[in-house]
Amino acid sequence: MTLMGCPAEQAARDRRFFRFFASKPKVRWAGLQRLVIYNGSTQLLLERPELRRLSFLIPPAELAGRWVPQMAIGLNPATGSTGESFRDPALVVITPGSLSYSGCGGARFSFRYTRVGGFTDVTEHGKADCGSDFASATLIRILRSNPRVERDAGGLALTVGEYAISLEPEAEVRRREAQVTPSAEFSQGERPS
Repeated sequence: MTLMGCPAEQAARDRRFFRFFASKPKVRWAGLQRLVIYNGSTQLLLERPELRRLSFLIPPAELAGRWVPQMAIGLNPATGSTGESFRDPALVVITPGSLSYSGCGGARFSFRYTRVGGFTDVTEHGKADCGSDFASATLIRILRSNPRVERDAGGLALTVGEYAISLEPEAEVRRREAQVTPSAEFSQGERPS
C-alpha cells in the first residue's frame, strides 16, 4: 500500500487488493489470452493487452467528429511520465480517411482506419510547425506514427509507443465550459454576486 495519503475510496480498494494477494490465491489460465487469479471467494481476471484493447475499439462512425485535445502524455519507464495540457484551444476534426488539426499552423493527414482500431498509411499533407509546444508536438508525432485509437474516459486516446493524447468531443467540452462561464448578460438592475 502507498505510504502517502489517498482518497478513502482508493485506500479501501488498495486494502482489498493487498488482502486478496495476502490470501495466497491460486492462478490458472483461461484460454491463451486470460489469466484468472482466485482465492475461493474472489477472482481477478487479467487479459493480455491486445485482447483487452479490442474491448475499447471505436467504430468508424463514432470516430468521425470534432475533438478537443486535452492532455499529452509521454511515458518513460526510467524517469516516469510527463504530461502537459494543450495551451491553445485547438481542434481535431476527423472525417472518414482524413484528420485536420487547427494547432501548429494547421495540419492535415490522410489515413486508413484498421479493423483493430488504428490509423495506418498515414500521410501528412504539408508540414506542421509546433515550435516548443510539447502537447501539440506530441500530437503531431503520434499522428505521423500510425497511432492506435481507443476509448478513453469521456472520449478517445491516440497512442503510439510511450506517447498518448486524450481527446474529448467538442460538444462535451463546450457544454462544460458553458456551465463554468457566467453569463455576461444581466437583466435590468441585476448584478452578479
